[in-house]
Amino acid sequence: MKKVTKKKGILEFFGIKEPFFKTTELKGKDIRRFVDRKEDLLDLKINLEFERNYAVIGDTGTGKSSLLLKFQQEIKDDYYTDYIYFSMDAKTDKEMKEELFRTILTRLLLMIISNDGLMKHFDPKEIYVDTNRLNFSISLEEYEKKHKEITPEIEASFPKLFVASILPINLKAKLQGKIGKETQKLERKTHERHTEVTLRETINKLMQKLPAPVVLFIDEMDRIIKAIRPNIDWIPEVIKLLQFTTEIMTNDNLIFIFALQPEIYEIFAKADRGEGDDSILRYVPAFKKISGFDIDFAREAVNESLKFAGYKGTAEDLFEDGVLETVLSAVKSNPRQFMLSLGNLTILAYKKNQHQVTKDILKEFLFKKFGETGPEEWRKSLK
Repeated sequence: MKKVTKKKGILEFFGIKEPFFKTTELKGKDIRRFVDRKEDLLDLKINLEFERNYAVIGDTGTGKSSLLLKFQQEIKDDYYTDYIYFSMDAKTDKEMKEELFRTILTRLLLMIISNDGLMKHFDPKEIYVDTNRLNFSISLEEYEKKHKEITPEIEASFPKLFVASILPINLKAKLQGKIGKETQKLERKTHERHTEVTLRETINKLMQKLPAPVVLFIDEMDRIIKAIRPNIDWIPEVIKLLQFTTEIMTNDNLIFIFALQPEIYEIFAKADRGEGDDSILRYVPAFKKISGFDIDFAREAVNESLKFAGYKGTAEDLFEDGVLETVLSAVKSNPRQFMLSLGNLTILAYKKNQHQVTKDILKEFLFKKFGETGPEEWRKSLK
C-alpha cells in the first residue's frame, strides 16, 4: 500500500501553536497581546478617579475596543464593570431612551444576581420584583413588534405569554432559591409595565445601594444608530443618546466609558474650545482621539503576537527588512488592516513554501490588493 505523506499545515510549517495575528478586539487570553497605549490607559484611569464619563474616539480598527477591554481588566478589582456591545432597534426618541435604560437596568440586575458579595447589599425579594417587571416590559414590546396593538385584555393575561427573560436558567433558579415559598406572592407585583420614568427610578434605586461604583463600557453605540437611521443625520442622534445618560447620573456610582467613531470628534473638540454649544461636555466631560500604529508601535505589536503564538524567532526573521514599514504605509497606519495584511502575507509565504515574507512576496500581495493605485512611497520601496 502506498504511503501517503501528510503535508504540513501552516501552523506546523512556521512552528507556531496558534495564529500569529488577531484582527478582532483583544479579549480573554488574547489580551496578553496588548502593547503600549500607556498614556491612553493613564488618561482613562485619571478621569475615572474624577468620576467622569469618558469617550474614546477613533477610526474603525484603531484598537478602541481592545483599549477598553484592557482597561476593564485593569480596574476590575476596584470597580464593578460590564462591557456592553450596544444593540438597538428604536424608531423614536422615546423608544431610544427606554431601550437605553432597559439595557442598563438589565446589566445591573445580572451583575447583582450573579455576584454573591454584591447581592448581600440588596433585598432578594426586591430584586426578584425588579427582574420580573423588566421581563414583563420587554415581553410586551417584543409582542407588539410581532403583533398589533396590545389591548388591556391582552396585557392583563400577558404573564402567561412571556417571550423574554433577562436571566439565564441558573441565575433564575439562584434568585428563586433565595426567596423560597414567597415567589408566587411576589409574582403578582411584577406585572406592571416600565416607563422611561420608572426605569430611571429603578436604576437610581439600585445604584444607591452599591458598595462601589459601576463602570459600564459602551461599544458600537454610534455604529448601531448609524445603521438603524441611515437616511438621517445620525450624529445628533448619538449626541441625544449620550445626553440621556445625565438622567441616570444623580449619584456618583455609575460611570460610562464610550467607544465612538471619528466623525463625532470635531463636535467634542469644538465644545472643548468653547466654540458654540458646549452642553455635550456636561454628559461626557472627557474624551480622547486615539491614533493608529507608528512603526515602533507596530513592530512591538508584531513581536508580542509572535511570542504569544509560540514563534521561536523575531519579526526580523519572519519579515524581510522594510516589509513592515511598507505594509504600514499601504494600510495608512490602521492596526486592524496592518495585522490582517501580515496574516495574509504569511499565508502567501506558506503557499510558496517560504519561511520568510520577502519583498517579492509583498510586491505580489500589494499589487494584487491595490493595483497601481497604492501610495507612491510604497510603490517606490518595492522597486
